[in-house]
Amino acid sequence: MKTGLLLLARRDYQINGRRNRLTILAVGISVLLISSVLALSESFYAKMLDEMKVSDANVLTIAFGSGANPLNYTYQSLYTERDISLVRQVKDVSNVTGVKGVGIESLVYGNSKRILASTLKGVSADFFTNFNIGYSGSFPNTDEEVLIGASVASASDLKIGDRLVATVKGEKRELRVSGILDRQEEQLFSTFPAEVNQLVATNVSNPLFAGSDYMYLSAIANDTSRLSEISAEIEGKLGEDDDLTAALQNTGLRPLVATRQNVLDMLGTWFGYISLFIYAVAALIGIICTIGTAVGILDRDSLDR
Repeated sequence: MKTGLLLLARRDYQINGRRNRLTILAVGISVLLISSVLALSESFYAKMLDEMKVSDANVLTIAFGSGANPLNYTYQSLYTERDISLVRQVKDVSNVTGVKGVGIESLVYGNSKRILASTLKGVSADFFTNFNIGYSGSFPNTDEEVLIGASVASASDLKIGDRLVATVKGEKRELRVSGILDRQEEQLFSTFPAEVNQLVATNVSNPLFAGSDYMYLSAIANDTSRLSEISAEIEGKLGEDDDLTAALQNTGLRPLVATRQNVLDMLGTWFGYISLFIYAVAALIGIICTIGTAVGILDRDSLDR
């Protein structure tokens, strides 16, 4: 009996050997391609996760947005000291600070006509602490001192102690470079490193910012397991500011908290869909190969009859 089955199998393979070899080759190539695409996508995903070093997972950026996606945020000079106080009331939140901005007509070095920046930012030392941004020199302690980004420094060969001339509201002011920020590596999903590299900032207590409100706030979440809850609590607290609510009326904007986790969640969703598509293609190829094999067997059986 066994000998008969072996002879039958051998005869079948000899008759349909080419078809069987092609089927095996097609399945092998399909598996190889699918495995390669999966490996490539996983490698790309891992690289993007590795590059997400804009901030630590506990850094909160409190800005404004119009939708459910926290990554679609914008800056508006609407936050006040009251809003900072409200955010400080939220449990597990620390290092709450804000960023102000003032437009300047020009900022030049020496006899150069190169405009180094069109905006002067006002920050506290906590801002750089939150984002783990280091700098050489010192943080601005007087109204005449500024910190500059690495790109600004390299473009004009600026050094600590060099003098700049800023024109603000038609008035010229002499500023001294007190420090240079460490260069930030470019990121795939954030312009923040480029902003830091181009930054020209002074102490937020500088009289230049008198009467100005904060563009956005930065804070630290002490418990990263509660990021979603903390974000919701902050947004709820800011809703208690009636002046802020009135200023945002009819704009379609609302207070919004963004974290690095939002970016990671977005990437995870994207690559989840990509993996699902690849698996669907793999299943489809398997079904096609199965149907092809079944049709071949039926054709062979009909010929044998």
